[in-house]
Amino acid sequence: MKNPYVSILGIAFILTLHCGAAFAQTQATVQAPADNDGIRYGVTGLFNYNAHSARFLQIPRAVPENLVDYYFQSGIGTGFSAGAFIGIPIFRWLNLDLRASYVQRNGTLYSRLDSEIVGRRDGTGDIGIFRRAFTANLATMGSEVLLNFNPAAGLNVYVGTRAEWAVAKTYRQEETLVAPSDGVFHDSGERIRNVQRGTLPDVRNLGVANMNIEVMGGIGYEIPIHPSGAWTLEPTLFYGTQLYSVVQNLEKDEYWKIATLRGGVALRYYPVREARFDSQLYKIKQLAAMEKQLLDERKKIQTELQELRQSGVLVKISLPDGLLADGTEVRNPTIRVEQFRSAQTVQLVPHIFFNENSSVIPARYRRIASTERTSYNFNRLTKLQPVEVYYHILNIIGKRLQERTEARLTLTGYTLNSGTESGNKKLAAQRAESVSDYLQDVWKIAANRLTVTVQDAAPVSVGSDSEADIRRVDIASTDPAILQAVTLESMYQTVSPPALRFSIDISAGAGLKQWSLEVSQFEGNEIKTLFNVEGTNSFSKEYIWRIDERPSSVPGFSGTLDSKLEVTDINNRNSDAPIQTTPVEVLMLADKITKKVPDTRIDVVTLVAQMGKEITEGDAWATFKTSLSPSASLTVEGWAEGKDEANLSIDAADARARQLAQAVPSIPSKIVSSKKNVAWMKALHNDPTNPEGRLYNRAIRVEVRTAVP
Repeated sequence: MKNPYVSILGIAFILTLHCGAAFAQTQATVQAPADNDGIRYGVTGLFNYNAHSARFLQIPRAVPENLVDYYFQSGIGTGFSAGAFIGIPIFRWLNLDLRASYVQRNGTLYSRLDSEIVGRRDGTGDIGIFRRAFTANLATMGSEVLLNFNPAAGLNVYVGTRAEWAVAKTYRQEETLVAPSDGVFHDSGERIRNVQRGTLPDVRNLGVANMNIEVMGGIGYEIPIHPSGAWTLEPTLFYGTQLYSVVQNLEKDEYWKIATLRGGVALRYYPVREARFDSQLYKIKQLAAMEKQLLDERKKIQTELQELRQSGVLVKISLPDGLLADGTEVRNPTIRVEQFRSAQTVQLVPHIFFNENSSVIPARYRRIASTERTSYNFNRLTKLQPVEVYYHILNIIGKRLQERTEARLTLTGYTLNSGTESGNKKLAAQRAESVSDYLQDVWKIAANRLTVTVQDAAPVSVGSDSEADIRRVDIASTDPAILQAVTLESMYQTVSPPALRFSIDISAGAGLKQWSLEVSQFEGNEIKTLFNVEGTNSFSKEYIWRIDERPSSVPGFSGTLDSKLEVTDINNRNSDAPIQTTPVEVLMLADKITKKVPDTRIDVVTLVAQMGKEITEGDAWATFKTSLSPSASLTVEGWAEGKDEANLSIDAADARARQLAQAVPSIPSKIVSSKKNVAWMKALHNDPTNPEGRLYNRAIRVEVRTAVP
């Protein structure tokens, strides 16, 4: 059965040409002036380079939680275009082109590289580097309305729009291993998995199926190929971008648009030129008009420069300095980012904290629906910060209880021994039952494996006197593995220097209204903002950017960072400082694996003191100490607790770090001191208003470096 869209679009194609021809015939009855070349006809053939600008998970959509950082981003593709047109003169320098054309908008989009444990042909396992690919085969039929400007003989400049309808819209998406070369996915046994193909759904705009609109412009130069000039060959270059997403009903922050660069030739025929075989001269008025326009633009620029000088706005940003962890300054730094094999180990504190007079588990603890328990795995925790991993504790315990069927839990509820909660054992029991209910309802743990108890008073953590630390449920298990630290295979990246310091100076004679400091980097064909700070009528002379504080702010590609300072005064006059560039070098794990170069493994361990205990006590410490290789080296950082950055217990943080290093004297250790008078060293790692935030702010972060052959 024929596709009805093809029939409809074929009719639209013929009607476009027919209407243009009818209009051309009407115009031909009026005698053309001597300088008018009259109606012209032509055909085009072009090669397409398609740039896809996209941010979407996948089509058809799956569960977003299973697609962390899997967004498809920019992509490219090629194709061809062909069509026919009629040119209708309006003025000597302006024509109206009516066109009908066929355009291919194919492209392949990729997600960013990711990693997981994969198998190898020899039966071993390794870190696998993979990415998702989305290949779209798109083709459209459409009608174009273009204004054709002729600023000089033979030169054509086009602007206009194209209404188009998709006649081909199939896709294929898959996940493919990049490295190692002999690796295979565990779930498929192959280097490719999760292959999907089909027809794109929801291709619709303005209520019309398969429709989109393109804004386009182009340039061409006509070369006569006949003495009369009636036949010309025009090399052309067009650029167009779609106004709407290819697929509708995407999420709020998702999109998919296509910009196309088309290059080729057009063959034109001028009946009027053939009828009057005379040479044509350029009009002096055209040159005069162009000269007048240039003079007007020059006067406008000179006026704006004069007004800017009078405003008295002076903006300056210096080349940023690098800051090392020990406070050392690095002049003219090059940002070096390197990825390593790694495992993140996070000690779990066996407590669930509650709000005052409440037995409802707070929303910050991550919960899932019962239907998700079979697909839940720890891989989704890989890129989370330690306290964020802890917030998954109920699901971690639930999954481990499913796997270790003999293990049992004791859930002990507590309330404050003063105030409105004092002596309220019912509330303490309800808190413990809330935890028990979640494990039974979601993870289907038998009730006889869960024991609920209450106690009158609870110990607080070392150095804490907060009442919020007492409103909790303690978790104990007959099987130590249920509450053991979580170890997640991942990639680790280092940034050197880990921070940049910007010095700025702003002088606005009329008065400062607002300013903005932005650091950005090109990613593909988009600009990504990595750091931004802004203000109104006041500013500081220095600003510190801790690059390694958030993974999303770490540069992902080799190249440069652009630092830009923009200012607006109270008269709404804008000024900006010259852009400062900082070189960036990125060494990916995939490159090191592919080239088989000697490397270092960097494992990160987060140790936390449980209630009433020191960090160097308990099973987690014993496991960590016995797992250390004699060839390893440690970097130890004690995180500092406090209500804000001005009131941090940095002495206690340093003491904890040194205590840990002294507990393993045979392993060389480097202490990262929190006492350095550097602003970015004093930043709070977690929210200090929550009990668990305070607990993990008293943690020890240990980097364990081991040579990998």
